[in-house]
Amino acid sequence: MTLRLVLVEDQGLMLEALAGLLDLESDFDVVGRFDRAAEALEAIPGLAPDVVVADVEMPDMDGISLVGALRAAGVAAPVLMLSTFGRPGYVERALAAGARGYILKASKPARLTDAIRRVARGQTQIESALLEGLSGQDRRLSERERVLVRLMRDGLTNAEIGAALSLSPGTVRNQISALLATLAARNRTEAVRIAHEDGWM
Repeated sequence: MTLRLVLVEDQGLMLEALAGLLDLESDFDVVGRFDRAAEALEAIPGLAPDVVVADVEMPDMDGISLVGALRAAGVAAPVLMLSTFGRPGYVERALAAGARGYILKASKPARLTDAIRRVARGQTQIESALLEGLSGQDRRLSERERVLVRLMRDGLTNAEIGAALSLSPGTVRNQISALLATLAARNRTEAVRIAHEDGWM
């Protein structure tokens, strides 16, 4: 059985190299390659791929959002995330959105091709090192906490955050204090930096 693959990667050289590598496999057929997630989202339903391989960080829409959009559009093809970054927040968010796997770009080619075949069979594939990182991760952020971090990043005051979230300034202050404790951050700026580095933004 030949697996129909769609690749979504914003770096041109990486996209072409990846397509060339996967086309060498006798059971793979790269039927689509896109350097923009929005273009991929529009074309994928008509291409009927067996597996979508997508980068996480892209300029127009990140790969995690692409997974959610594909699911909302009724596309059942499993998505394998391929990323330079093994940030715990990225991995957890990708799986929560419906991705079936998460592989690092530094992996050996055989690891990637094996992961593609496995997710096509309905299995979940995550780098073992990433699984170890998840098991030791105690800085998980909820969706509400991620919204709070984004508002802090944008420089909003407690009163402005309260207005945006329909909360009193006192409640916002308490939530920010709890967030700083979760991230082991000394202040708002450090909290935003840590949340970004952990892949929660």
